[in-house]
Amino acid sequence: LKGFFRPFELKHTFVLVAMVPLASRAGFVVAVCLGACAAQPVEKSMIPFDCATDTLPYQLITTDSAYELHSWDWQSGSHTIHWSLKVGDYPIINEVNACGINPEDNMAYCTVRDKNTTGSGHLARINKDGFAFVARTPRGNWSTCGSFDETGRYWAVSAQGIWMLSGSHGLIGWTEPPPDLPELVVVGTTSLQHGSGDNVVWRDHLITIDKDGTVIITDLSDENLEKWAATPSPADPMGPDRFGAAHLISGRIYFSENKGTGVYQIEPDFQARTFIGTRVGASLDASKNDGLSCVSTGKTTTSSTSSTVTSTTTSSVTLSTTTSVTLSTT
Repeated sequence: LKGFFRPFELKHTFVLVAMVPLASRAGFVVAVCLGACAAQPVEKSMIPFDCATDTLPYQLITTDSAYELHSWDWQSGSHTIHWSLKVGDYPIINEVNACGINPEDNMAYCTVRDKNTTGSGHLARINKDGFAFVARTPRGNWSTCGSFDETGRYWAVSAQGIWMLSGSHGLIGWTEPPPDLPELVVVGTTSLQHGSGDNVVWRDHLITIDKDGTVIITDLSDENLEKWAATPSPADPMGPDRFGAAHLISGRIYFSENKGTGVYQIEPDFQARTFIGTRVGASLDASKNDGLSCVSTGKTTTSSTSSTVTSTTTSSVTLSTTTSVTLSTT
């Protein structure tokens, strides 16, 4: 058979492609790696959340053996495990945190801490099929708190600053991160301590809880990103606990305490620079965790996102449940 051969470069990976014609004039493609072929695009579509109807509070919880997506009922304390990924299947990952659901594609994204570098990390899509790396964090940094605003911008906070990334829904996802991924942009400083809680973005304000229980609010519409510590009014019922999961559901802000003491609704007053904290239910007892939920935008798109192209389709699948357990309320 006569063949037509053409080498091309794909993200630092050299591939030899052979187009082999057959008698029927159909053909097939043969790809042979000539160089390092570790990093490949994630070719299958990743199933999004059904954010047209989904108002569940989710948590991504890391155990010694798995990365698990949980949801739970704050009133009853019952929770459900939707899917689980084996830690051992992802040797390059040291930790997963700072998760959120992008309203542009209804996909979950998390900051992933690299195992083989000092403190560096990446932003990755994640679902039951695995990870797809799309961007990298500023050199030597990663974050434990991150979320999306209603326009699809991803905001992450660490002791080193505030980072932002637009357009993550249009980025190619990779099974392993190549060196030239786009980088999250450092847009401001922060007073947060290392190990702070999760965050949400509401009405152009970034709201997070520091590890000592202080509610920190940053005005994202301000050119200088003005920030302040909100004063509890009345007296703060939350205490100096670690709040590792945050949710923005139907315009309401919730923070979940890591030791299972409770979920609290936060009602901020940006003009008075105060907030009201009200306990609304039981929280999950988990230390390696992060909260995520669908961002309310008024959109009804539940499109499936391919990690290799920027176009979308209109298929959607609601997460199925596999395991259910009940927690005692506190």
